[in-house]
Amino acid sequence: MTEKERIQQLVNGERPSGEYDILRISNINDASDALENFKKSISTLLENNNLRSDDPMWNDLLPEKIVRIVNRMDKEDYKNDELVFSVKSMVDDVLDPDIKTWQWYSSQLNENGFEVYFEGTFRARFTGFVRFQGIPLSKITIERKGVVYPINVYKDVMTYKKFD
Repeated sequence: MTEKERIQQLVNGERPSGEYDILRISNINDASDALENFKKSISTLLENNNLRSDDPMWNDLLPEKIVRIVNRMDKEDYKNDELVFSVKSMVDDVLDPDIKTWQWYSSQLNENGFEVYFEGTFRARFTGFVRFQGIPLSKITIERKGVVYPINVYKDVMTYKKFD
């Protein structure tokens, strides 16, 4: 099964047989929409992997909410929050096989959040397609080998800026 097929078909928290990480989003509103936007983002990147990262088409292909929030970041946001990236940088990271050392395996929607299981190592730099839906880092963790890692930055842009 391809990664794109797993994104769409494995939706009950199935776990890979080897090492894996869990991206856990907790205590949010509209968890279903957030998960769908994340799925759409990764699927879109996989489908359009021949498109250059600086192509303006990404602004039309990726979910509107994510693009809108990312494009509203200013110099102060980049200085305060080391996990603020441009659309181009986020696309570069996912399309670069030396940086993206993970594959989506499955997901599971919970009452107030969701989990995504990744084969390999999923790093905080890839959370943009989740957090740039207005989700603060305090709601996002990565679990690896049973240890839960919170994600911290100097000042989380999602806590001081309003986007809706």
